[in-house]
Amino acid sequence: MDVQIWIFISFGFHFLSMILCTKIKVLFGTQFHIKEFDVDTGSVKLLVENPRLMFAMDFDNKNKYIYFTQYDHRTIMRFPYPAQNAVIQKFVDTGSGPAGIAIDSENGHVYWTEYQSNRLMRCSVNRSNEVHIATLTSPFSLRIDEINRWMYVAERFKQIIKARFNYSEAHGIVDLKTRVDYMDLDKTKCQAILANCWKIFSNDPHENNKRFGSRSPNSDT
Repeated sequence: MDVQIWIFISFGFHFLSMILCTKIKVLFGTQFHIKEFDVDTGSVKLLVENPRLMFAMDFDNKNKYIYFTQYDHRTIMRFPYPAQNAVIQKFVDTGSGPAGIAIDSENGHVYWTEYQSNRLMRCSVNRSNEVHIATLTSPFSLRIDEINRWMYVAERFKQIIKARFNYSEAHGIVDLKTRVDYMDLDKTKCQAILANCWKIFSNDPHENNKRFGSRSPNSDT
């Protein structure tokens, strides 16, 4: 099953997750659930209940697992997908709350950020070889480009960093003027899509940080 990653923003909570989109199914996260939406039938299936404030999720396309972070409980969880009766497994306990997560399926690596301890971490999909890759400033969202072998890390209040998977060639590519809670890659335009709880905007230099949408903190819609 081919899975593409789309953005899902939940404006009602202080976290942002993502959508995993297949040809006929869309997976999306809310504060305490991960659900599957069947585009053809319109039905919604509950896959995960009470993941305890999921901050992010990603899909291992090679081994067919969905990973998600539980910030307050300092754990990364996973479950097989697709599966008839998916069983949630604890993947690893983390040193502090994990925020962003990204999977390098080709090399069998799981990357995550630890916001409070300022760490960028990596381990193998078999849970071995845990490595502290870099110390950053409030690292939050994390995405990787497996084709071009680049990693993008959002230092939440500071900048977007672009680096190789071993963190060589690391350099800032965007200075942030607002808090960023979520980031994803539009590989067709070579740009990042950034968001916080109230705004979504692009860092495309040709669009001059164009805003896609916004919501007032006092709005009920």
